[in-house]
Amino acid sequence: DTPATEFPGFEGVINLWNAKRNNGKLPAWSNFDFFDFRGWHGKINKNTISYDPFEYHIDLFGTDFVELVGEEWTGMSGSEITEAHEDSDLDMKFYEMTCTNAYISRVSGPLPWEGRGFKNTLVIELPLSDDGKTVTHTIKITL
Repeated sequence: DTPATEFPGFEGVINLWNAKRNNGKLPAWSNFDFFDFRGWHGKINKNTISYDPFEYHIDLFGTDFVELVGEEWTGMSGSEITEAHEDSDLDMKFYEMTCTNAYISRVSGPLPWEGRGFKNTLVIELPLSDDGKTVTHTIKITL
């Protein structure tokens, strides 16, 4: 129940997410409409989450994300991305922790991208749930 003002630049999306909640439960992806994200379409990444083992699959990878990382990741899993870039599994552990606890996450700063140096990044990730409790999807938004 963190106020939207705690996420400068993302207040509109946080207010939308809060408006879709039902009695404090997490909103479902189905609660949103394409037009809810007017002005944000290229900035959105939508994931489907699975557990045992934890994994995420990218269903939609916005054009701003493609530009940021220099690759199209729609249809890929977190494991495939980690393997392709020989990254540690720290990102997967972070995502698992935020999904398991239904946290809103915020990542910012200069992040290294293979062969492209450092890119300044500001991203939030919002948990979504088909049953109001267990995170089944997430949406990431970048500025």
